[in-house]
Amino acid sequence: MNVEIRHVDDVFASYPDMIVHPVNCTGVCKDVFSKQLKRTMPDYFRHYTRSVLRHRLTPGAPEMFVHDALFGTRWIVILPVKNHWKEPLVPPLVKQGLTRLAETVKTAEPRSVAMPELEGPPAGWLAEQLRNLLSELPYPLELQLLRLRVDAV
Repeated sequence: MNVEIRHVDDVFASYPDMIVHPVNCTGVCKDVFSKQLKRTMPDYFRHYTRSVLRHRLTPGAPEMFVHDALFGTRWIVILPVKNHWKEPLVPPLVKQGLTRLAETVKTAEPRSVAMPELEGPPAGWLAEQLRNLLSELPYPLELQLLRLRVDAV
């Protein structure tokens, strides 16, 4: 089927089925998107913080958190894109993470996925990678990309 890509200003306004949280592995992220997640989904943020403090995150290996909500976002995927915020993104690790994210999406079967753009790759790179990886889904998927480009800081 097709992947419809929309650029949005606020991923929380549309209640996507899945939110992808790009992070680094060392230290809890303090970027704008992470602060919004902390404020709107404190249970998830506690889980994410514990994962960082217990050194359970590895670049390229997403971890899914099931959000027990009556409606709205059901899954939040922690997507570690690099070890430390000062490091540049390593394209093979990011591609590995996106490939595993696509496998997670195929398993969970959300109808909408939201995530911020990543700092580093050229504009449109993330959308193109995800469109290619998710092109074989048997159902339509709405991919919402947050216009505010967020680096995993």
